[in-house]
Amino acid sequence: MHPFDKIQSRDNAAFPFAAFQEYPRSFAVDWRAGVVDIFDDFAKAAGLAGSAQLTVDPASRTPVLSHDGQRLALGLHNATSPQHGMVSLLQGYFGIRHSIRYMNHVAPGDTAYFVVESTSTWKRLEAANPHVKWFFTPLEKLPDVFTTSFETLAECGRQYAET
Repeated sequence: MHPFDKIQSRDNAAFPFAAFQEYPRSFAVDWRAGVVDIFDDFAKAAGLAGSAQLTVDPASRTPVLSHDGQRLALGLHNATSPQHGMVSLLQGYFGIRHSIRYMNHVAPGDTAYFVVESTSTWKRLEAANPHVKWFFTPLEKLPDVFTTSFETLAECGRQYAET
């Protein structure tokens, strides 16, 4: 059974968390994770491993994305945690094809969990199961997931689910 099919209610305790931890389109980001590790986990979940690469320029310590023959220096914003900034940059660059959603309401703590699907897949999943919107909040609807309280993130998710 597909992990999304296992979501039967808004009951956080009944959420199939273990199934999503094993789901190949999910990735976890610890609050101490570096940008290259975040990118590598995202690329694997998005099916981009091998076609995109992130390195850090040794002189400027700037992350540099290589993809489709292009090299792009990524500037992280000081207004967010480096981890949220990196996930946001990935959403900004790859978001047309690879939409990142935060797994909301189920995993308080120092690690954030995300799932990457195409925009059309998210629409299909939401249409098939009304609880998908409750548990998977688009990154752009959230403040910094690493510095914001679990309760505030849950409230953002509730507001999104009710739209």
